[in-house]
Amino acid sequence: MNLQSPKSIVVKKDGPFQVALEVTKKLNYMIRESGVAIKKPMEVLYQSKAINKFQAVVKAPIVTSTNIEFYHKFQGLINHCNNNAETLNNQLRDFLLTVKELKQTQEEIMAIDFMGLRNIFSDFLKKYSEIKKIDELNTTEKIKNVTSTFYRYIQDRNIYIHGVLKLRFPKEKFVIQYVENKKIKVYAELSVEILKSNLDVSNQLMKIITEVNNLYNDVQTLV
Repeated sequence: MNLQSPKSIVVKKDGPFQVALEVTKKLNYMIRESGVAIKKPMEVLYQSKAINKFQAVVKAPIVTSTNIEFYHKFQGLINHCNNNAETLNNQLRDFLLTVKELKQTQEEIMAIDFMGLRNIFSDFLKKYSEIKKIDELNTTEKIKNVTSTFYRYIQDRNIYIHGVLKLRFPKEKFVIQYVENKKIKVYAELSVEILKSNLDVSNQLMKIITEVNNLYNDVQTLV
C-alpha cells in the first residue's frame, strides 16, 4: 500500500525571517445542490514576499470564480476521504464485535475510537493463526505493513477531519492547517495525488477487513 500523507511545511530558521508573514482571509461563496442554496466558507492564505532583511509585503489578488470552483472541488475530495474513513471505521467495529477471543466487551468496543479499534485489530492479526491463509497477511512483514499503514491512515484522517483547508497564494496551492499534539498549529501541503492515495488505501483496507471477516466467520462456523 502506497499511502501519501500531507507534507508538513518546515519553516527555515537560518534565513532573514524565522516566520514568514501570512494573512488569512475568510470568504463565503454560494452553491446550489438538489435545489438547495448553500453558503460555503472558504479560506485564502496570502504569503508574504520579502523586500529586504527587515520588511515584507503581502499582495492579495482578487479571488476569481475559477479559484472558488478549484477550492470547492478539492474540498469535495477531502469529504470523500472522510466518508471512506467513516465507512472503514464502522466496518472495523462491526467485525471486532464478532470476535469472541477479545477481552473487551461489546459495550467497550462500541465506545472505543478509530485508533483504538485499529490497535485491537493489529493485536488480533498478530495472534490469529489462521490469518496466514490470506495472501496479504501471510507473513509478519506483511501484517506490519498493513497495520503501520492503517496507523498512518488514521492520523491523516484526523488531519482531514479537524484541519482547515486554505488556498495559498501566490502559487495557488492547497494547504491544511491543523493542531499537532494539541499544542501547535501546523501547515501541511496537499495535492490531488495525496488524496487519491488516501482513497486507494481506504479501499484496500476495506478489502482486507472483508477478507479477515470472511475467514474468521467461516472458521467459526466449522468449529
